[in-house]
Amino acid sequence: MSLTADLARWQRRIRPEKRRTPLGFRDRSALPFFPAAGLSGPVMLDTCAYIDALAGRMPQALLALLPGRRHFHCTVCLGELAFGLGAMAPEAAHADRSRATIEDMLRQIETRRTSALPASGWVAAGLIAGVLARLQGGNRADRRRFFADAAIYLTARTAGATLLTANWRDFDLIDQVAADGQADARLVYYTPETVRAGAS
Repeated sequence: MSLTADLARWQRRIRPEKRRTPLGFRDRSALPFFPAAGLSGPVMLDTCAYIDALAGRMPQALLALLPGRRHFHCTVCLGELAFGLGAMAPEAAHADRSRATIEDMLRQIETRRTSALPASGWVAAGLIAGVLARLQGGNRADRRRFFADAAIYLTARTAGATLLTANWRDFDLIDQVAADGQADARLVYYTPETVRAGAS
């Protein structure tokens, strides 16, 4: 399928010209939050989920479900983690330990388990992010975040994986645009836990 045809298909689905007012967040009770929303099939972690797992903020009951499950790793998320390595100030507290932890995790990821969007997927991500940037406003950083998150959302859909994220606000907005108002069954949200005093 050509980019022209794929763009036309997404334009018909999203109908950007029909969207004139900002979107509101859906009630959390209507969204797929763990543990009410179970975890099944292959899994893809959002960038925040990697960080929460490493920092001990992912709910233990959810963390216990991940070992042995088939994982796909989104190339956008891996890039964001690597960005964090580059942006980390050498003099920051615990910088050496944080850097070593992220580096070790990235080294363990097998290339065959990574998933990337085709060109048509990036076109769709740009269209979704552009609609949200116009409707929701925000600064340049907000617009870039919508673009990256739309790409992550579509990568998970393309891979047939459940996307696990604590960032329910951005992904609820993306889902409303991309899924035409129907909550996507391949999204599972979680609420980060507070790290206990003395926990590593």
